[in-house]
Formats: sequence, C-alpha cells, structure tokens
Amino acid sequence: AVKADLAAKALFKLYQQGRDCLTTAQAERSPASLHALRIAIKRIRHAAESFAPLFPAKSNTRQLEKLARLQSALGRLHDLTEAMPRLSSWAAEDPCLGEAVAFVAGWQAATSLKLRHRILPRCAKLLKQ
Repeated sequence: AVKADLAAKALFKLYQQGRDCLTTAQAERSPASLHALRIAIKRIRHAAESFAPLFPAKSNTRQLEKLARLQSALGRLHDLTEAMPRLSSWAAEDPCLGEAVAFVAGWQAATSLKLRHRILPRCAKLLKQ
C-alpha cells in the first residue's frame, strides 16, 4: 500500500506538470509548447508503465493506451513541424523540388491544423483524470 501511495503521488505530480504544459499549449499553440506537452505525456506514460503492477490492470491498460496514442499524435505533429524547414532548404538548393515542396506544405498545413484541433481537447480530457 505504501508503494502504491508513493506511485500515486508521483503520478499526480506528473499529471499536474502535464496540465501546466497543456495550459501553455492551449494559450500559445506554438510548436515548442506542443513539443513540451508531448514530453510531459511521455513522462506520464513511462511512469505509469513502471507503476503498472501497483494498480488495477484493466483501467491501467486503457490509460496507457490513451497516453500512447496521444504521445504518438503529438509526435506526428512535431515531425510535421520539423520537416518543413528541411524540405524548404532542399527546394532552395534544387528548384525542381519547388512544386513538390509546395504541395507538401499545403498538405502539412492542413494536417497539422486538423491534428491541433483534435489533440488538445483529447489531452485535456485525459489530463483532468
């Protein structure tokens, strides 16, 4: 019981840090704030995996799956953000890539916007628990 109490306190602190990152991400919607949120979710997930034997398996499994999906979605968003400067520099070096990069930039903008609109409410729902 003592181990479970310590684990619960540690998870509570990590969830609070996650909520703080979420508040910043909701206000700023910047790549840096969304990346910080991803790292916070990752820390929660890793701690929850470590403490998993101390808690009921069924609810813990669902929570870990949700954390993994959110971390993955935030990772995709980060990857999209990081890819554009690289693609732009390649297009600057090779003008033949200009049209392709323009196409990818349009797709990236739409995909990123859709992910941002979906991900923050999902993070809010998970982190309020």
